[in-house]
Amino acid sequence: MQVGNGELPEDVEGMVSLPSEILLPEDTTTEQLIRHVYPSFEPSAQRDQMFAERSILAPLNRTVDEANAACLALFPGESRLYLSVDSIPNDDTAATNFPPELLNRLDPSGMSHHRLELKVGMPVVMMRNLDPPLLCNGTRLLLRELRDNVLLAEVTTGVYRSRQVFIPRIPQEPSPTEVPFVFRRLQFPIRPCFAMTIHKSQGQSLGTYAVDLTTACFQHGQLYVALSRARSADGVKVRAPGGRTRNIVLRQLIGKQN
Repeated sequence: MQVGNGELPEDVEGMVSLPSEILLPEDTTTEQLIRHVYPSFEPSAQRDQMFAERSILAPLNRTVDEANAACLALFPGESRLYLSVDSIPNDDTAATNFPPELLNRLDPSGMSHHRLELKVGMPVVMMRNLDPPLLCNGTRLLLRELRDNVLLAEVTTGVYRSRQVFIPRIPQEPSPTEVPFVFRRLQFPIRPCFAMTIHKSQGQSLGTYAVDLTTACFQHGQLYVALSRARSADGVKVRAPGGRTRNIVLRQLIGKQN
């Protein structure tokens, strides 16, 4: 509650000290953090259960992408690369100014990556509402088959757990606040989910997870969300420089929520 209400004391730099019992050692590497959450990636029934109950959280997409890439490199099996088809809809002038090569480099939050490197058995998360309530933004799945134009996946959490589903490529457009022009990306509406943003973890319940705060929290309520996903007090560990981070709490919003 102290975290959620902004009652933790701040130092002169506006940082709060985190409890020592949840901190990972100061010199913890990214691979050590990964191994804390995922002791083994070898195929087993226990591995599937592990992905349903564990994750790595971070404030920034950049940190999440780096953790996902590191996990994928450790994950066994051959990978398959899927490239999106990016275009400007119905605007020849804009299409000239923004060729596909430029669009391919854009990576707005809330959209799939242009390059999706996937392996059978890996965890992914939905980025769009595809078939509510079965497939919604935030639904976590395991990939079972990688086909040319469709993916077979298995839901890992919630009332639809163990349900197998097909995921096609769909057209996606970024939020106007992300990109100042309209473009369309045809891609599978998923991202790797060994790690996910703190924002994406809202509503999730996790058994064991780690929070990477090498970049400090920067949004209202972010630290509270990050530390409250655990089912038990010993379920969360944090990597934070100096054992500190920011706890941004807008009191006017708390008043509206209470």
